[in-house]
Amino acid sequence: MKKTLIPFIGLMVCALMYCTPKQKQTTIQYLSTPTGFPYYIHKNVDGPTPEAGDIIRYHVHHRKSNTVTFSSRALSKSAYSIEMPDFSNGANRPTPMTDVMRLMSVGDSATVRMDLRDLPGKPKGYENEPFINYDIVITAIEKNKAPIDYEIEKLSTQLGAEVTPVEMDPQGNVNTKPNLTDAQKEDMWNYHMQKQLKTVMDIMVKEYKKGTLTKNNKYLTKDSGLKVMPVKPGTGEKVKDDSFVAIKYMAASVETGEVFDQLWTKDRFLRFKLGKGEVIPGLEEAVKSMDLGGNYVFFMPPQLAYGDKGRMGVPPNSEVCYVVTLNEIN
Repeated sequence: MKKTLIPFIGLMVCALMYCTPKQKQTTIQYLSTPTGFPYYIHKNVDGPTPEAGDIIRYHVHHRKSNTVTFSSRALSKSAYSIEMPDFSNGANRPTPMTDVMRLMSVGDSATVRMDLRDLPGKPKGYENEPFINYDIVITAIEKNKAPIDYEIEKLSTQLGAEVTPVEMDPQGNVNTKPNLTDAQKEDMWNYHMQKQLKTVMDIMVKEYKKGTLTKNNKYLTKDSGLKVMPVKPGTGEKVKDDSFVAIKYMAASVETGEVFDQLWTKDRFLRFKLGKGEVIPGLEEAVKSMDLGGNYVFFMPPQLAYGDKGRMGVPPNSEVCYVVTLNEIN
């Protein structure tokens, strides 16, 4: 992180807040990001900061006061990643996280705060909160990585993730077994997984429409027109023509980019028997090309999806995109 942005008092406050929690705490002295978000430093490592197009690997807590509502470390052992946008022409507006990340180096950690008081709609779980805090640590900065390779890697990480609810007490101690019901834990898993999957799926559809996936040979086109893109390999066990299977999936219209159907919840699956016409032809053919535990992206032409009639969320004669994981074969 740039040394000019870290006054000595910030480090002293950090030491008081995190190294001696039993002592009387002083008021945190916030700095300001280039766009004006308040932030303060926990750890500063002198090093290069990211440039536009660099891939940043990081972990983050979402926090209200001293309670952690989301933890990337609990969700995935692998660090999250994001491509640093180009803010030079004013076309991209920084988020609180990207705004502070562009000041940080590998090994740096910081907290940046977003004011929610004037927002018309607040994030789920923050309806009565004035702020949301993002606690961030940068683990790596990578250069010269193809954007589409980054997106596929990110999708693979998301699909294999688990969510563990956590809480933090006033002294900063994390409790990985909070007093939540099973239903609340499942709601947390569903919310975060669907949100992250939707974000990556949006990008995959956009890259497909731009021709990036074709140019980079990211999928195989079958005789039927079904396009198959493996994301994460499974066990190698294949389905049979009459197998009974269980899957999780999310589906979006390629034309509009909108998700029109999904069943991506922690302990519920779409179950059906192959060869019985219980799902659209494209989905049946897609599952037959998968292996157990594998994650795939499929692009289906209209004749394998909803044809010239379409359906709610899918215009007539249009392609659809499915992200699918094959959970069970019987």
